[in-house]
Parts: sequence; C-alpha cells; structure tokens
Amino acid sequence: MVIDPKVLAYYEQGRERFLEGLKALLRIPSISALPEHKGDVRRAADFLADELRAMGVENVRLVEGSGHPIILGERNDAPGKPTLALYGHYDVQPPDPLDEWKSPPFEPAVRGDNLYARGAVDDKGQVATFLEALRAWHDATGAPAGGVRFTVLLEGEEESGSVNLERFVAKHKALLADCAVCLISDTGMLGRDKPAITYGVRGLAYTEVILHAADQDLHSGMWGGRCPNPISELTKVLAQLWDANRHVTIPEFYEGVRELSPAERNAWANLGFNQIDAL
Repeated sequence: MVIDPKVLAYYEQGRERFLEGLKALLRIPSISALPEHKGDVRRAADFLADELRAMGVENVRLVEGSGHPIILGERNDAPGKPTLALYGHYDVQPPDPLDEWKSPPFEPAVRGDNLYARGAVDDKGQVATFLEALRAWHDATGAPAGGVRFTVLLEGEEESGSVNLERFVAKHKALLADCAVCLISDTGMLGRDKPAITYGVRGLAYTEVILHAADQDLHSGMWGGRCPNPISELTKVLAQLWDANRHVTIPEFYEGVRELSPAERNAWANLGFNQIDAL
C-alpha cells in the first residue's frame, strides 16, 4: 500500500504531540488486578474513547460488564472494502518491585531513544501506534486509513485474565465475524529482525490447594520426622502435576486441545529459534 505523502507529513509535524498524548495515557495507573485502581482503569477507558472520537472513529462506546469496560468503535465509510479489526488493551500489571525502577512507573521518562513507564510496551505504546496512524489518516486526508473499514476493540482486563472478553465476543459475534483481518498489538517477535505472526498462546488455569496439618507450631527437634511437614507434603503434590516430559498429568487437562499438525511442526523447526538467545 502506498502511503499518502500528506499522512507522512502530518506524522512528522506532530511527533511531539503524539508523544505527549502517549505520556498522558501512561500516567494513568490502570491496574486491572487491583480493586483500588478501578477508577483509574475507567479513567483510561474514558481517555481512549475520547481519543477515538477525536480521530473520526464512529459509534464509540464503553461496553459495560461485570468487570472493566471494553471500548468498541467503528468506521464504515468505505463501502465494499474489507473490515480490519484492531485489538489492544489499556490495563497494566502492578509495577512491583518499585525499588527496581529508575524512574516512577507512572511518570513517563525519556532516556536516550526509549520511553520508560509501566505499559509503555504492554500495551499502551502499541495501542498508541495504530491509534495515531488512524488519526494521521483522518486529519490529513479525511478518509479512513488505507481506504478500509475498521473496528477498534480495546479491553481493560487482559492483564487479569480477560474474564469478560469471551462473553463479549459471543454477544457481538456478527459484528466481529465481518472482519477480514485482526491486528493484535500485544504479541512478540522471534528477534529484532524476525517479526512473527502469533496465532495461538497458552491459556491460564487456576486452582486452590488446601492442605491440613498441625494447628500449632511444633518443635523440630522433638517432632521433626514424626509429623508431616506441610511444605514437604505440598511439594509432593505439586511434583505430580507434570511427568518427566513436562506433560501435565491432570485428568482431562488436554481435552479439546488441538494437536500440532506435521506442517506446523516443520515450520516451527525451521524458524531458526535459539533457546539460549531467547532466555
């Protein structure tokens, strides 16, 4: 796709303004996992909804649920063109441990060519890249980016399990099914010169283990070895969750999980992935 020179010129002229907008978003401590930051998460959602409206996105709304809102917006003034879905999240992880930060996590700091703040790379920075691209196209040309239709979906619970996203997708299936391509701004690369298309990741499973032992402290010299040690017993339980090949041993754990195809295994084997470099 050839980018309109007016779009590039607009971007170059507004780089500092774009950076200040990102800093404003990064200053909001939208930590979805901590109840005391519920208001901050909502503030980040309102901030982004206003930004979307300012850049020409239509029908922008906050879809409420049992948790933090999902931001949804569309632009459909390119009839007959494919629809592009843009996904990202505006919540962040807690910034602990605080003593390892060289600058306050919610006070963005530029050092060299880098911008440091909680969320700068996961995922507010990435969200800002495609939102500012939409703004540049809208302000410079009055048309949607690349002449396509698009749907924007930004959630506020990715860092706490995306508990409401599945219900949202099911409820808005017709809208999302119309999207030809989905751009997800929250995945990784194999290396600086190896971009990747991520089409699957591992999920999450939570469980609570309750272990009953003595109801009081016992003298190790008198009772050690005679009474079960809770830590020792717990390590035995945890050690049984995997076999020697790191296969999960929980019954029915892999039910419904699709096996990798031979083509996938072959493609992955030829990626040139280096475990040492990755670690």
